[in-house]
Amino acid sequence: SRLCIGLKPHFSSVHTMARLAFAFILVFALLNVVQCSSGYDPSVVAADDVAGAGMCMLQRKPAERTAPMPAGAHLNLASSTERQHHEGRSEGRCREVGGRAWLSQKGVDYLLEAFLPVIIDEIETVEISPKTGSAYGFSYVLSDWKISRLQIENPRIFFRANEGLGLDVHGVSVIVNLRYSVEGTDWWNPIWSSGGVTATVAQDSGGTGVIDVGVSPMGTPVLNLTIDSLHTKLQDLDFSGTSLGPVIEFLSGFVMTTIEELIAAKIQSVIEWFINDEFNSYLDVIDLVLPLPVEPPWNISAIDLSLCSVNVGTNYLGVDIRGEVTDLENPGLVYPVAAQKLPSAPPMMSADFESSMIAMALTDWTINSGLWLYQERGLAKYTLVQSDIPDSSPIVLNAEMLRRMIGNAEGLPPWFWAPGEDGKKKEFAIEISSNNVPTIEFKPNKIQTVFNTTMAFKLQGVPTAKQYAFSIQAPIKAEANVNIRDNKVVGALHYVSSLPIKLISAAGRVSMFLVGLYVESLSATVLVPLANMNLRQGFPIPTKFGVSVRNASVAITDKLLFRSDVVLDTAEIMRIIYGEDDVSAGCPSVCDHCDIAYDEFGARRMSGDLPLFECHTKYLIRAVDGCVFNGEENGDYTYICKTKTTS
Repeated sequence: SRLCIGLKPHFSSVHTMARLAFAFILVFALLNVVQCSSGYDPSVVAADDVAGAGMCMLQRKPAERTAPMPAGAHLNLASSTERQHHEGRSEGRCREVGGRAWLSQKGVDYLLEAFLPVIIDEIETVEISPKTGSAYGFSYVLSDWKISRLQIENPRIFFRANEGLGLDVHGVSVIVNLRYSVEGTDWWNPIWSSGGVTATVAQDSGGTGVIDVGVSPMGTPVLNLTIDSLHTKLQDLDFSGTSLGPVIEFLSGFVMTTIEELIAAKIQSVIEWFINDEFNSYLDVIDLVLPLPVEPPWNISAIDLSLCSVNVGTNYLGVDIRGEVTDLENPGLVYPVAAQKLPSAPPMMSADFESSMIAMALTDWTINSGLWLYQERGLAKYTLVQSDIPDSSPIVLNAEMLRRMIGNAEGLPPWFWAPGEDGKKKEFAIEISSNNVPTIEFKPNKIQTVFNTTMAFKLQGVPTAKQYAFSIQAPIKAEANVNIRDNKVVGALHYVSSLPIKLISAAGRVSMFLVGLYVESLSATVLVPLANMNLRQGFPIPTKFGVSVRNASVAITDKLLFRSDVVLDTAEIMRIIYGEDDVSAGCPSVCDHCDIAYDEFGARRMSGDLPLFECHTKYLIRAVDGCVFNGEENGDYTYICKTKTTS
């Protein structure tokens, strides 16, 4: 298979750093932004590759629509205790737990409402093999089974604390049509007849079960439904094709029991098969390691929102989340600080929790893990040049401005202060780097941050030996707020202070008073406004894998609290489960033999009219076993075709 993706045009470095710095503040929004994961083909990607990142951009094999599992057959999953999903046992598969999410009764009810029609359709379209046998001097064949008008009036899923989800299926009614043929088996019994039967199952039919919820080794949810008992009771039988008393007596007795048992077993097996096989295959596609959408060289990280463990309370299903910013290229590089404690139950008022489908809490540990990573990798820096300065700012980066702060410094070349041959003033740049790991703290209704920076004032076009005028240390302090508006995550930075400023080195005598005024103005009119240009536009919360976020809200206490409803596109989910009929229309013409294409959020493109976008994975930089890729320029976009090797 071959996959085509494209790259966005690059932004300036200061825009990139602005987006990067605030991206960690907004990581909660990425819970639904599952970047560029389409599942994997075990025949293409080595198991170690998948376990390490699970991000090779290969076309997922379309799931074959197999026959339902036999009644009573289930996935071979570890027990609840073995998966450590009981409350109070949150260590699970994760070294640290940085976040926790909860599913409410409203969320469970919506999932049942959304998927009940799908399950009913599966039951009504399932094929039932002919049933043959003999009894009471008759041999029989029951064939051409047709299930229609299936209704489940009173289904219910509820929480069973420390166990799982209880399932109550009652009010089942259905019409079953089939063909029969009956023949006497003895020489003295010459009766033979065939015709049709319409069986009506009464609404007092139903059953109970339990859904065990666990976590796969890849950190995705795994469900295991066991229906303890499902009984059906025929309300009416209508025969056609015979008026023979012995045949009717036989069909009304033995065959009635046979139909009841077979229909109960078939409904049970299809429901279990759909959850344990088909729906689990959908959950397996979801990759909760989400690359952060920033540009090179900062595109080395991902937020790991994979699940650690599961616990079930009296009114919620809770999942522990790793919630750590990780290194795509060095997975062994982990944040060496213990995560803060999280509440086991939803931390908001019960009415607020029950009014939303899902809730989540993250601590500042998640954001600080990302800031630590970039500091550790030496990427917490950028160079500010004149072209980055907004027109509205009084700040300029030229020799005249620099001379006011340092005068005629003997350590700098005299010719720098004179205009160039073109009459333009010479310019300098400011190299900004973080001295240590920045600190982020959640406070009521705001996020406080301190970046202890070094600013080196570097002359442009000057030999290396004399290119730095002076260097200072400045603690840039800011506050941020976060909101969700029109299904976008929006935020704003508010400048607080850059004082006190400390001189580190200088090529001459520096006026710290003027430098202080300059840095304060630089922070307030350049750095913060550049960040806010992107933050106020907002980051859309995309639809992914058939899931859309609705009615989302965020609050900041000592934690970041997120609440939301979801809308499921069950048609899209079923396409993911069974595979698309034709997705090649989404491929650009420059990619030969393209089978499938994805947009910037990893969703399939069904039209070639829309541009492809970048998928931020390390495999854009480095190939993995079984993958090769090449690029072709087409205007502002570079298309990358990844192809399965034939060797």
